[in-house]
Amino acid sequence: MKGYRATAPRPLKMAVVAAILVAGAMWAFAPSVAAEGLPVIDFISEGGVVSEQYVLNVTVIGDLAAGQVFYGLDGADPDQAMTATALYHYEAVIDTTGLSEGDHTVTVKAINTTGANVTKAQTITVDHTDPVVDITSSVPEYVVGDYTVTATVADGNVDASGVMLVVDGNMSMSWAMEDKGDHFELVLDTASQLDCGDHTLSVYAIDLGGNGAWSDDVTVKVDNMGPMVTFASEGGHVTGIYQLSVNVTDCYLDPDKVWGVFGGDSLNKTTLDAQGDGVYTYSFDTTTMPDGDAEISILAVDLVGHETESEPLLLKVDNNPPVSRITSEGGNVSGIITI
Repeated sequence: MKGYRATAPRPLKMAVVAAILVAGAMWAFAPSVAAEGLPVIDFISEGGVVSEQYVLNVTVIGDLAAGQVFYGLDGADPDQAMTATALYHYEAVIDTTGLSEGDHTVTVKAINTTGANVTKAQTITVDHTDPVVDITSSVPEYVVGDYTVTATVADGNVDASGVMLVVDGNMSMSWAMEDKGDHFELVLDTASQLDCGDHTLSVYAIDLGGNGAWSDDVTVKVDNMGPMVTFASEGGHVTGIYQLSVNVTDCYLDPDKVWGVFGGDSLNKTTLDAQGDGVYTYSFDTTTMPDGDAEISILAVDLVGHETESEPLLLKVDNNPPVSRITSEGGNVSGIITI
């Protein structure tokens, strides 16, 4: 018939068009080895100074054949397989204990699905040697107040943030020392940071490879306070022989410098008798003293030179009986008598 043109049914025509569009989209977005090319390697592990076990971490992104990531050392063909630990992430543990100290090259190789490979290298510095640490500050006989501790650390790869002063081997009592270039230094406030008594000081240093070492211990005698005095004997009314007893405590007490001071006369102080364990006594005859109030204080000096004078103990001396005298007149009396 004139003017007739055969056409496909509309639904079929639309299906054909849709199929062509989908095929075109798949062609446009399908992975292409040629388009992706070689994979890209990036180091996560930083390299630098290492010792013992070095954990090598890399990411490999792009066209990569399964299990085809390797590493090698110092120019050798990378043939040591790395382990996939997560998407794109690969890891290997390198034992550096058999490597000489100094710089070494770690090379990572990745192979794509066409067999082509790419490599990337990283330098590590192997260090197996511990630092040599020495405390160089002089040690006075007694330490009072601020005490400056100095130390040297011999190591080509010292970690300046890893040099610590440690007291009594207790890491909870440690402080970072300041890098002064040719030595490390810390001002220790012994009055607020340490108790009275003997303490050991040591310095711990670690290098960038993780090698650590201690200095020899140094003992210091810390004393920031004078002696403490308490009376064991009581004051109050006394007669006859009085036994004075006091307790004197100090880290470094001078046992020959504990005195009794009577009536505030420190020029005529009396040496007390040491009984051991900080106990001092002195017996005296109160009958040689006038009746009435008497004060005794204790003066004590430690080996550092700190001096303490206690508050006075008050004694009420009374050795004489009351004196009585009848003042009323005698004679013949009657009725009520007032004496």
